[in-house]
Amino acid sequence: MNDAALKAALEREERAYEDLVRLRASLGTMLAAAIRRDGGLPEYEQRTRDLPLLIRSADSRRTELKVELLSRQLKKAEEEQRREIEAAKRAATALEEARRSYARAVSVEQKWGSEMRRLEELRREEMARLERLRSEELSGGPQSAGAGSEREEAPPGGEGTQESAERPWWRRMLGQR
Repeated sequence: MNDAALKAALEREERAYEDLVRLRASLGTMLAAAIRRDGGLPEYEQRTRDLPLLIRSADSRRTELKVELLSRQLKKAEEEQRREIEAAKRAATALEEARRSYARAVSVEQKWGSEMRRLEELRREEMARLERLRSEELSGGPQSAGAGSEREEAPPGGEGTQESAERPWWRRMLGQR
């Protein structure tokens, strides 16, 4: 029986129960009618004996239908609750993953931010060096004659105070000597 049919049956049983209760309330009127008629007293007595049984029976059927309907509603509510809990768990998992992704993105942004600053500084240094070299070319050579020959003779892996400024930019960027 589907929910609509169950509700309709419950409504019918409710009406039958209410009719029986109304009938019990009108027993005095029925007694008066039975006395006026000949032979109506045994019928009245039979009805007064049967009425409590009929009321209990109707109440029992009505209660059974209510229990069935409430059981179905409970099952539906439990299923809906289960689905909502699963959805909340999925949302919590997605939120946690989003937090981890955000933390990774912030970390990457910070890493690349410092890398960008370092590269910008190297670029400025190389631009300054390029301008100096161009100005030396235009003025007729290096500022001191010995400085140029020392630069050419210095080994690529050698150490010294001028070496770090004269290393190619790509070696400084990669941290190589």
